[in-house]
Amino acid sequence: MNRISNLVRTAGLSIGLIGVASIVPATTYAVASAKTTSSFCTNLSTIVTKVNSGVTDRSSKHDVARTKRTTDIAAHRTKWDSDLAANRTKWDALRTANFSKLEAKATTDNQKAAVSTYVASIKAAIITRRSADDAARDTFRAGVDASIAAHQSTISGQIDTFKASVASAIATAETGCTTNAANGPALRTVFMSSLKTARTTFVSARKDDAKLSTDVKALSDAKKAAIATHEATFKTATAAARTTLKAAFPKADI
Repeated sequence: MNRISNLVRTAGLSIGLIGVASIVPATTYAVASAKTTSSFCTNLSTIVTKVNSGVTDRSSKHDVARTKRTTDIAAHRTKWDSDLAANRTKWDALRTANFSKLEAKATTDNQKAAVSTYVASIKAAIITRRSADDAARDTFRAGVDASIAAHQSTISGQIDTFKASVASAIATAETGCTTNAANGPALRTVFMSSLKTARTTFVSARKDDAKLSTDVKALSDAKKAAIATHEATFKTATAAARTTLKAAFPKADI
């Protein structure tokens, strides 16, 4: 569960706009003698390029992190399934060897029949438990995949909203500079405020990120509970089978 939780935990995406303040001139608004321009409007195209570059860079890093998470989860599952198959094969071989030793101890028809019944009961119990465990694991994985997909859809929406807000702030600044380039100080104030609001809104929306880990933990707990139930059922079945077997071998150590 810890491994899966670490894998599904979305890497923190902070599309930082803190550095924008250093990009946008805060002082020294060089105004021409006719007062038809301003430092902010003069440098706006450069500012826009840097802001858009920062947004694109952060968004790309998020996409890379998302792809890596998907790949890591798939690799983890493949390894888990491979190790499980190997362990099951190993235990099947040991069990078969033990069944052979048990069959060698059966000397009467009654004992042979009892051994045959015992072997069939144990095999059936194992098949039942494995099938139930596999179903619980499949349910867990499907739940994790659905939670991640829903979470990613939400994040994508948040990012799109953030990008739209930044684009709107840029468009407003560009229009303002076209209309009245000398009004740079006021335009800059509005521009910076809009970017700050966009970032604050995005960060606030991302506070729900913890919900994914909560969902995965609930799915993991449900899987563990199901497997524990399967194990208890298995132990009950095998204990009953062994009790019946011992009745056929009252004096033998089996």
